[in-house]
Amino acid sequence: MDLRKEKIKAEALRLGFSFIGFTQPRQTPHFSAYENWINVLLADELGYLQKKYVIDARKDPGLILAEARAVIVLGLAYPIPNLPNTASNSESNKYGQIAAYACLPDYHRWFKERTGELMSFLKAHNFSSGRMKFFVDSGPVMEKDFAYQAGLGWIGKNSLFISAIFGSFCLLGCLFLDLDLEPDITDGTDLCGECDLCIRSCPTQAISDRRTISANRCISFLTTSFRGNIPAHLCEKIGDHLFGCDICQEVCPLNKGKNIFNYDPNKLISPKVDNQVHLLNELLLSDRSYSAKYSLTPIGKLPHDVFQRNLMIALGNSGERSFIEPLKKMIKAHSSSGIQAAADWAIASLEA
Repeated sequence: MDLRKEKIKAEALRLGFSFIGFTQPRQTPHFSAYENWINVLLADELGYLQKKYVIDARKDPGLILAEARAVIVLGLAYPIPNLPNTASNSESNKYGQIAAYACLPDYHRWFKERTGELMSFLKAHNFSSGRMKFFVDSGPVMEKDFAYQAGLGWIGKNSLFISAIFGSFCLLGCLFLDLDLEPDITDGTDLCGECDLCIRSCPTQAISDRRTISANRCISFLTTSFRGNIPAHLCEKIGDHLFGCDICQEVCPLNKGKNIFNYDPNKLISPKVDNQVHLLNELLLSDRSYSAKYSLTPIGKLPHDVFQRNLMIALGNSGERSFIEPLKKMIKAHSSSGIQAAADWAIASLEA
């Protein structure tokens, strides 16, 4: 192996990344599937992904950085929640769920800080002249496909990247740089086999048999990115999910026993919030207390009124009639049509 790659890999692991791979800034193997997904509008409400410059750059990654000769794919595995966590079985209907990644400090910040240190390392060792660009959930980059192309794993039937070592509870970032490196080899590993548990377990049937997601039915999308009024037939299927959804990962056999990795609390700060929170306590949060509780997590990017909309839906699905009066008070206290519509649905659901 190229000694430069060995040194870069060692430094990335020292900084706290769980895995690293090397590939080239060329069109990735599943671009045509992405393009078809866009064309049939399965990316409903994800207008950014349908912009011409995003499609063009994903078709030709060389447009992202003209000087780029390599792409370093960086991965971070994160702790899998042990559900139920806080809620006792007798009171589980009074709690709402938060996706595992959202319980951690904002990973965008973590990635940028650690990758900044890696970029300094690359310049200090003359591995780069400084022409580098890094992306984590931003820019026109197909992170999952670059990870696949770098031989780090494959894209599962739930459309998530899966590492044979760490499973799917991991996050990805891509660093484009002006350094000629031999790309790692994609071996075509795909351990999903005939299993379709993720497809069958999705409450809203958002997962197709083509390894794509219908965003307008995905609980994760609806509770983290969608800002409008969620249709009633989907509200009842969202259950107690307040932010994100891990169902398709929780049922995946490939995630069993994968909660063991190079976890150093000094490198990846421990969770900021619990993965289960008391619904009524959340209902009583003011704008200021909401910000104080969640500002350092991915949840903090979600406007409080949208989080409250999600909260109304979870309350409505709880079956707990004691929540009716607090919901009625919430309607009187808010002018937001979104909150009022969700609260009206929740009250009707509980009264029924």
